[in-house]
Amino acid sequence: MKEQDFDNLFGSKLPDFTGHDWRDLEGRLDRHDLQRKLVRLMWALPMVGAVLLGLSAVLYHQLTQTQKQVKDLESKLVTSHTTGTAGIVMRDSIRQKVFVYDTVYQNVVKKRTKYITVPENVYYQKPAEEQVIVERNKFLDLNKLDVRNILLNASNGQYKYAISPPKMDSATEDSVIEQSKFSLIPKSVTIGLLAGYNQPSGSIFKSGDGSVLGFRTVLGYNNRKGMERWGLVLDFQKNALTFQSGPGDAERVGIPHVNPPNFPPRLRQAQIKEFSSYQLGAGIRYNLLFSEKFRPYFGLSWAMQLPSKYVIDYQFEDVRDWHVENISKTFDSSLPAITNIFGTNLGFNYQFSNHFSMGLELYYQTQFTNFIQTPALIGGKGGLSYRF
Repeated sequence: MKEQDFDNLFGSKLPDFTGHDWRDLEGRLDRHDLQRKLVRLMWALPMVGAVLLGLSAVLYHQLTQTQKQVKDLESKLVTSHTTGTAGIVMRDSIRQKVFVYDTVYQNVVKKRTKYITVPENVYYQKPAEEQVIVERNKFLDLNKLDVRNILLNASNGQYKYAISPPKMDSATEDSVIEQSKFSLIPKSVTIGLLAGYNQPSGSIFKSGDGSVLGFRTVLGYNNRKGMERWGLVLDFQKNALTFQSGPGDAERVGIPHVNPPNFPPRLRQAQIKEFSSYQLGAGIRYNLLFSEKFRPYFGLSWAMQLPSKYVIDYQFEDVRDWHVENISKTFDSSLPAITNIFGTNLGFNYQFSNHFSMGLELYYQTQFTNFIQTPALIGGKGGLSYRF
């Protein structure tokens, strides 16, 4: 028997599926695929619910602790002792000065000197001290707790005779405010717009530069002394980058391999044009409190990058006659997103009004395994921010 006859005989024994309706089988396969996805979803939902429940518990605990701290602060006292002396005068009442100090929801207690009766000896008057509680319901900064910050002077008495007011000899205060505890609720929120310039870093790049545009949110947190030292940074930005790589370094940065159809190739250079990506990141910073307006900082960041469409111009040469051919290719975001971009930054913020500030920052970011989406970058950016 010939080989062709054997193949024909074997093929004749196979079932003929010509014109067979496969819709029922395709429907069963689709249902099976949906069932597998539902099983994964059933396992994922409890875990997501547990994470959300834990986060809600932490936030509720922080809220109750904050409410308790507010009540404790309202029950504490900041005592101001004032003493006064009067000249040789006769009066029914004297002028009183009310001192209001910078604090947070505090009851301010002061001792005032009150002359109850007019003594026979006008050269001497024995004062009687009484304690008055002044309720506070306005938030002020703890850092400015100072006896010199007199915010209110009031007079509730009238002179019986035209005499000079008593002199203040001394003023002291005793604070019983305890150190604050860390809370997940931020003390300040700052949002702003950013723009900047960057360029690839390293010997594998012949040239390159790019631009950055995005916005930033910073959540400020106080330390135990009530100073805003820490910041949680959330970034979203768009990077536009153009760079050129040599023949030996094309594979190191992950440039896709393309063969010219006409001759044995040797890559001469590759230029990446119009490369753009969207970057979502988070970081932490530490503020150096030089003054209320000028605040330098340094920090660390982590980001995830979503590549967009980009164009590569290849330049090949023929090793036989050194003929050069240029090929341009367009690639989409088929490679997976890069999630291990680490960076460091150094900058400062200058607050020129109650709510507005400007800032400048230098940064460096890279990852351990370089692809075309994330070459090592060094650059700077700045912008304007609004502080709530």
